[in-house]
Amino acid sequence: MIVVVNFSSRKDGNCYRISGVIKKHFKDKKVKIYNFYENTYSSCGHCDYECFKKRCKVNDGINEIFKSIVQSEETIFVLPNYCDYPNSNYFLFNERSCGFFNGNKDLLNRYLSINKKFIVVSNSCHTNFYDALKYQVNENTKPEILYFNSRKFNQNPIDGTLMSNSDAEALVHDFLDSKYLEEESAMAIVFYKDLVLTTVEEVYDRPTLSLPKGHIEKGESVLDAAIRECFEETNEVITKDNYVNKLNPFEITFINHHNKLVKKIIYPLIFRVDKIGELAAKEDRIKKVKYLPIGEFLLKCTYDNVKTMIMEAISK
Repeated sequence: MIVVVNFSSRKDGNCYRISGVIKKHFKDKKVKIYNFYENTYSSCGHCDYECFKKRCKVNDGINEIFKSIVQSEETIFVLPNYCDYPNSNYFLFNERSCGFFNGNKDLLNRYLSINKKFIVVSNSCHTNFYDALKYQVNENTKPEILYFNSRKFNQNPIDGTLMSNSDAEALVHDFLDSKYLEEESAMAIVFYKDLVLTTVEEVYDRPTLSLPKGHIEKGESVLDAAIRECFEETNEVITKDNYVNKLNPFEITFINHHNKLVKKIIYPLIFRVDKIGELAAKEDRIKKVKYLPIGEFLLKCTYDNVKTMIMEAISK
């Protein structure tokens, strides 16, 4: 059985229609869809913590969702973005989980081991979704998330017409089949004293603090790619003499300009320079290039994995 949980409170919106595409994708299997707009579930409160002692006293049917997920072959969560976070229904769902698991670790482990995918309808920041959704999967497992920006498909997000775009619907099918284009990129972490070379890029129509990086060309080494991309993006000249060390690669997924799913492995390399060159933003997507104090970068950067890399790079 395939379980779909649509957390949107809106009928006939984008999340509802995405759920319909999922059902069509698994046409040869039993698909159970739970739409939050069809029911009124209670949040935690007005109780004496019965869920920690015996059993939650609220009986509004939410436990049926948890039970179905535990029994499923695969579960897909469909969520809207409200103020850069999942909507309140998702947090209500999480709160009520205590009443279902009731301290049963075997049941919890079974739930976490169920294969899950997450589709997020979002026109803004994505960072908080990773932190919110990681609790639905096993520890050290990265949640597999597809982020949909309605404007990218020339759709008004409040019209609920995202799935009328054939490219958008095709992405749902590719995501459910784990059908990705695979790419590799090199990242240059360049230090000058206590400063780190940064870029500000337009990501989903928002300025986002990042580091120089780019595609590794055929036959090109990771080191040569990092040096080339650093110059092409920032005009900063680094050489092999500036190379210090490498960090463990990491993986990201995104939708490219051709509306295809991409899974990219990024290889971070550390460099140190003894002077700052003539910096310039040389690509359209890059709005600003600047050396920032490391502490300031760590405060402003929204990518936790990049923050962790910087902290590790400092010690190299």
